[in-house]
Amino acid sequence: RIQEEEWNKYVVPSKNESEKYKVSRTFSFLMNRMTSTRNKCKTKNKDTKDKEKLNRHSFTNGTFSGVIPCMACEKALLGKESLQCSYCKVIVHKSCKECAPVCTKCLIEKGCKGVKMSNMSNRASTMVLSSVHPSSSVPIRPSAGRSEVSQQSHFLSKSVPSASFERRSTPFSEQDSETSTWRSKSRSEEMLQTLGTFSSMDPFMMEDDVDLSQWTDLRTDAQEFEAESWSLLVDPVFCSKQEKDVTKRQDVIFELMQTEVHHVHTLFIMSEIFRKGMKEELQLDHSTVDRIFPCLDELLEMHRQFFCRMKERRQESCEAGSERNFVISRIGDILVQQFSEENATKMKKIYGEFCSHQKEAVNLFKELQQNKKFQNFIKLRNSNLLARRRGIPECILLVTQRITKYPVLVERILQHSKEGTEEHKDLCKALCLIKDMIAAVDLKVNEYEKKQKLLEILSRTENKTYTKLKNGHVFRKQDLMRKERILLHEGLVYWKTATGRLKDTLALLLTDVLLFLQEKDQKYIFAAVDQKPSVISLQRLIVREVANEERGMFLISASSAGPEMYEVHTNSKEERNNWMRHIQDAVESCPEEEEGKKSESDEDRRIAEAKASRIQKCQESLSNQDQQICSSLEEKLRIYAELGHMSGFEDVHVEHHLLIKPDSGETPQAASLLAAALREVESLRVAVTTSQVSETGRSAEESIEELSVKHRFRANEILESVPGHCFFGKLSHSVAESIESDIIKVVFGQTLHGGSMSFPGSTRTEIVQAIQNLTRLLYSMQAALAIQDSHRELHRLLLQENEKTGRGHGSLLHLLLEQEKFRNLEKQRVELANIHKLKQQFQQEQQRWLRECEQRQREHEAREGWLGRREQECGCQEELLERSRLGLALQLQEYQQSLERLQEGQKMVERERDNVKMQKQLLWHWKRCQQSLLSSTGSYEVCG
Repeated sequence: RIQEEEWNKYVVPSKNESEKYKVSRTFSFLMNRMTSTRNKCKTKNKDTKDKEKLNRHSFTNGTFSGVIPCMACEKALLGKESLQCSYCKVIVHKSCKECAPVCTKCLIEKGCKGVKMSNMSNRASTMVLSSVHPSSSVPIRPSAGRSEVSQQSHFLSKSVPSASFERRSTPFSEQDSETSTWRSKSRSEEMLQTLGTFSSMDPFMMEDDVDLSQWTDLRTDAQEFEAESWSLLVDPVFCSKQEKDVTKRQDVIFELMQTEVHHVHTLFIMSEIFRKGMKEELQLDHSTVDRIFPCLDELLEMHRQFFCRMKERRQESCEAGSERNFVISRIGDILVQQFSEENATKMKKIYGEFCSHQKEAVNLFKELQQNKKFQNFIKLRNSNLLARRRGIPECILLVTQRITKYPVLVERILQHSKEGTEEHKDLCKALCLIKDMIAAVDLKVNEYEKKQKLLEILSRTENKTYTKLKNGHVFRKQDLMRKERILLHEGLVYWKTATGRLKDTLALLLTDVLLFLQEKDQKYIFAAVDQKPSVISLQRLIVREVANEERGMFLISASSAGPEMYEVHTNSKEERNNWMRHIQDAVESCPEEEEGKKSESDEDRRIAEAKASRIQKCQESLSNQDQQICSSLEEKLRIYAELGHMSGFEDVHVEHHLLIKPDSGETPQAASLLAAALREVESLRVAVTTSQVSETGRSAEESIEELSVKHRFRANEILESVPGHCFFGKLSHSVAESIESDIIKVVFGQTLHGGSMSFPGSTRTEIVQAIQNLTRLLYSMQAALAIQDSHRELHRLLLQENEKTGRGHGSLLHLLLEQEKFRNLEKQRVELANIHKLKQQFQQEQQRWLRECEQRQREHEAREGWLGRREQECGCQEELLERSRLGLALQLQEYQQSLERLQEGQKMVERERDNVKMQKQLLWHWKRCQQSLLSSTGSYEVCG
């Protein structure tokens, strides 16, 4: 419950009695009446100006392209109907101008002026002012009186647009009035007190109340699906390449994923904003919070996993080299997985419980809203940026409507899928599974509503009311509260009396009876009309129409106590037919009852149940004693085992438990234990005889025959001393003890304790092992006899009671036998359920193992394919390298040949050069000679 603080100050004091009826007619009153119209107009204009002044926007006609939502009503905007603020760029309808949030730019300017004028030494105001910017962070220090709240920092994400901040803002006057009345010690109130005049920024500071990592992931997913459709998300060129049906199919799949992430967002709002605040700030009882948000964690986890699977499929379907372009070819397998087997059972259970408690959750929320503290909390939470202006009733309604959206989306996907494909088959199967799930949820909601309706009617029914049946038995209110009785149908009908009057009654159709109640002093009592019983058994009930009366029907009870006929009327023919159909279905499905059980009165049944309860207590006491006997015998076995180990027989294997279970629910049979004991005695006799033969050295056949005759004689003496009926599992404890002592005397008296004979080590161990086994068998037989005696005494008592009471109380034995049978069946059912559970776990493990094997096989095949391709690529590269090498070798050879030719040519050139040089020298010498000859010839001529 909410802790009420200073509740009296929220109560408006009432006026005195003298002031309530005081009539004053003054001049000011007359003036007000005369000038009321003018004052109203002035007040209206003043309010409009105050709103405009408070909003502080400067609106102009907006010009933009495309469809943009209004920041006030979130409806689509058209160009001619829109206004845009020149300061903060907020876009609203012309009619939503007064509802627009406060202009954030003006708030910043006002905050800056306030900071400049104040000249405060503390820097808190500067920090708060910086929080207006989305990228800033504001550390908020908790108050000293609240030690459990640690110091935290409040962050505003960069990705949130400024328009969203403006849209969620509220006027200063509203926030100031709210903060003045909110006196709780929650963190929200501390924020309001710390920020002072900047209280309109409080909705932005509440993002720290949620898990930032989860909110970041959810916001990232929401940003991926911000587009209106798949066609607008992918590249236009890529979209134009797809067929028309493919485009429409992708649009519907995108809408399915988009609505799913919005649904996860709604669940996140309910969990992190509202529920968390109720538990931590209001400190509401967890059971109360769970009544408002039933199964919320399971819903969030289930839909988050569903969305993650679809998101992974989207990432797998992306085009190579582009994360924006994708075509999802398979979605049916994910839908089949979500709505089949364990997931389907889980969804039916969770949604059935959530939808069943929807009305109860909303009523509880409205009841809590009567508290002022809770009202302020809801107002503060609704102003949160993340809440998207959704309240708790709206969120609950959205969750209950979610499962009804799946069939529509799947049918639209199915329309644009090719028939005959695996995807088409999966979608058809998924559609059937979804419809089955919705039908199951509707059935569960209907059953819960009928159960609540029956409880409501029973709460209004008088405790002492009763009606007398035809056979003389009394039917009381307590008989309606039996667990096996379920309300099938109810409604107001008219019971026609013998005088022709129609009496208003409330008819209740249960699984085995139809009864009529009437209202008296706002309480229900059994209807009394014409001294007829107001409770009709559905056994042998016949429903017929009334001739010439389309709204009437006859109810004819043909019971063995005496026939009876009722005439009942309804408001319309359809309602009459509906009642007849429900009654006929209930009669067909009514459980059969035995005649003896129907003729048994309530008092007789109570007496029989009391006797059965006493006998049941005696049976439980005997069972406890039998368990103590079994425990004592097992303790003796343990002590014998310890004595054997202390005597040096460590190789002997000893079991510390008996061969029967005292709580198995079945009577143990001692005959099988006796036969096993005799076989153990025979094996022990053979071991002892063999040891005696080897010790004395006599012929084996003679010794064995002599000892066999002796032991057989003593065994016959023992068995003759046992009564004949003992072999059928009814031995007494004294007989069992005499058998045990006689066998010990026959087998062990002359051997182990005589001291005249020694055994080898192996034979000694074998004999001790046989003794331990025989002791265990005898103790098990003793416990079985004790349990048999208990069962025999109980059955004898039941037979005596049956003979005493005669046929009138003959159901006592049947009742106890039925209880015993039910208990045994319940144990078998539990064991069978455990076996089924283990089988399911094994099948799940097997399926998981097979999936892992298939995945590994696929990975192995993919790796083999990759290695094959890599090998081919390496072979091709090797061939290219070989060709390159050969080409280079040829080029090298040609180069060498060219080099050799070049060298030879160079040598020839050098030889030619030498020859030319020599020729030049010879020519020069020849010219010198010629010149010298010419000069000598000339001189000779001159001289001559």
